[in-house]
Amino acid sequence: MVFQVKGKSAIVTGGASGIGEALVKRLATLGVFVTVVDRNADLGNRVVNALVKQYGPHFQFVKADVSSRQDMLEVFKQTKARFGKVDIVVLNAGIDENIDYLRDETDPWANIFPVNVHGVLLGTRMAVAEFTKQKTPGVISITASMAGLYPQEYGPVYAASKGAVVHFVRGLSLSTAKLTPKVRVNCVCPGVVLTPLLFEGRGRPDSPTHQPSLMQMPPTPIETVVDAHMRAIEDEGLNGEAIRAASGKRGPELVKFQQVKTVALSGIAKL
Repeated sequence: MVFQVKGKSAIVTGGASGIGEALVKRLATLGVFVTVVDRNADLGNRVVNALVKQYGPHFQFVKADVSSRQDMLEVFKQTKARFGKVDIVVLNAGIDENIDYLRDETDPWANIFPVNVHGVLLGTRMAVAEFTKQKTPGVISITASMAGLYPQEYGPVYAASKGAVVHFVRGLSLSTAKLTPKVRVNCVCPGVVLTPLLFEGRGRPDSPTHQPSLMQMPPTPIETVVDAHMRAIEDEGLNGEAIRAASGKRGPELVKFQQVKTVALSGIAKL
């Protein structure tokens, strides 16, 4: 079954550049009404103005810090006020790890979890609450990372934040599947994507994103990541899935995890 997106209303965080901007543009071509969320108002307004000029008035920009409860409440409030409902939520905003964890003692990594994890938890809970209140099916797609699937020497804190997102999605989906109407939640795990997030640190030799192993990896086209998000949104058979979006000819594919037997809270999940 395909979740029909035409005429639906979407929220896309981190929507002013990179993966988020590309996804917003794809949604626009499919007739989706979009609230673009970003902390960069100049870029956000530029994206929305271009969309309005090409597709009509079904777009708006809301400046927000995704780790702020008040900001995110305002995002949902303005989306409902403008479009009447919320059907699709894409939690794409994130920050990278641009300083070597072992060498830098200013702890810049402390900002990673509030955005990459807390922002996801906050946005997801608000989305599920809204879908439940509306009594309509809803879908959440979250940008995780290949770094959240495999051990990574460079950027271990970033990798930990994305691993948290993957595990959160897998666990939460067991509960959202029981809701009526059903709420689906999936995540997309891109490889190295040439976005502003990556280039923020590539110019500095001490940056994890400057490391030779990452610099030499074949980049994943942004459109491949967008395709993965669209699969997460449109395929009604997907819930609790991590979709790998890496370079190569295969395109987006589901990550195959070991089967886990769910037991009572007093027990242990046996792999």
